[in-house]
Amino acid sequence: MVIKVTSTMKFDVEKFNSWNNFNSWHIKMHTLLVQQYLFKALKCVDNLTKRMDDEEKEDLIEHAHNAIQFYLFNENLRKVVKEIIVTRFWTNLETLYMTKSLINQLYLKYQLYIL
Repeated sequence: MVIKVTSTMKFDVEKFNSWNNFNSWHIKMHTLLVQQYLFKALKCVDNLTKRMDDEEKEDLIEHAHNAIQFYLFNENLRKVVKEIIVTRFWTNLETLYMTKSLINQLYLKYQLYIL
């Protein structure tokens, strides 16, 4: 006899703006997408399971795209909104905010001064 245990967890992920720490937001969003079974959509569309039909794949991709959009402030959303493919959307966010931009450097200095 197999017992399937499911749990409902509530995640509190704050929306990302340019002043938040992108790395921690990225990790939290990754965890959220995994918990909601949406992270598969961030991988290449061709790698999605063959057991899924096209409609299920499209739904999965759309849900992942909407979940990421929901946790972005308007200013950040405007920078990547033109991307409709979720993998490119996620990659653009990483490219914009994981680099050593001036804003990230200022944020790190701000955090250092707070200490």
